[in-house]
Amino acid sequence: APSPDSESLFITTYSPFGPEGIWRSAGDPLGKYWERLLTMDTTTDAVILRLSASVSDDSTMYAAEAGSNLMAVSYNRGNTWQWCSAPEPVIDMVVYNEETVYVALPEGYISKTIDSAWIWQDPVDTGLSEINMLAVAPDGTILVGGRNGEVAYSTDGGDSFTRIYEAVDGNDVQVMADVDFKENRIIYVATDTPDSGIWRWMIDSSDEWEQIDRSITRLAGGQCISGLAMGLEGTLYALRSEPASVDSGGMMRSLNPLAPVSSTIEFDLVNRGLPEGTTFDPTVVFANALPYLKLSEGTGQNELWSIDTANQAIYRFQD
Repeated sequence: APSPDSESLFITTYSPFGPEGIWRSAGDPLGKYWERLLTMDTTTDAVILRLSASVSDDSTMYAAEAGSNLMAVSYNRGNTWQWCSAPEPVIDMVVYNEETVYVALPEGYISKTIDSAWIWQDPVDTGLSEINMLAVAPDGTILVGGRNGEVAYSTDGGDSFTRIYEAVDGNDVQVMADVDFKENRIIYVATDTPDSGIWRWMIDSSDEWEQIDRSITRLAGGQCISGLAMGLEGTLYALRSEPASVDSGGMMRSLNPLAPVSSTIEFDLVNRGLPEGTTFDPTVVFANALPYLKLSEGTGQNELWSIDTANQAIYRFQD
């Protein structure tokens, strides 16, 4: 996870032979030198790290063992940590601020804390059978991607959830709000099922999903989405988990994802400089397709980050 100003980079490492770690790189060039911040002795060999949505102000980050209730929190960008715990095994989490955290739990439930994971509210049913990932929209709406093409959301701070009655085709869902979500209420959804497409939905207005990348999926190249991100100017980025080549995998982008007519939305691959066979696949480490694409903007441009876990390589795309 990069800091919003692109001056620090945080990663988790795993090993079947020893404890997992959380590391930080800072300074120029970013990624050359690393400092271990925390050691977590896990049973699942997988750690989820999430920065606060307000990390520039509160310097907060949370770590959780995937599939366990072990957690830790730092209020100073990882310099010191406090141990805490979730009410049940964690599937994913999103950190709204230093005190407010939402965790996805088994069987489609979400629990919330407003006091830094010391006391958790009773789990709330999202209406989904299982959860793949969580995201938070600019206005605080909680977005929930399921494991069978379904999406749910909460507009009241997680007290209740609405399941979108129509599912998209596919399995593990990635869901993200448009950068102008406060005004347009648009979300984007994709799955890790080959060529199932990228779709958009306007909350409170849409009555069916609208595919926006039919020009890509009709090529039947096996596109599988493992992450979505959007720059402040509205460029949509979609990370692909199949091996990269000149015409597949890697990452693609759209400069006009809000075009009223979906057939006029254009996507292009941005794989220049990406080694053949690079694979951005979160399931190498995790049991489900957690979001594997991060974006920072502190340099005056969009910087996209992901990991080729199989080859232990971190990639940055500057746009």
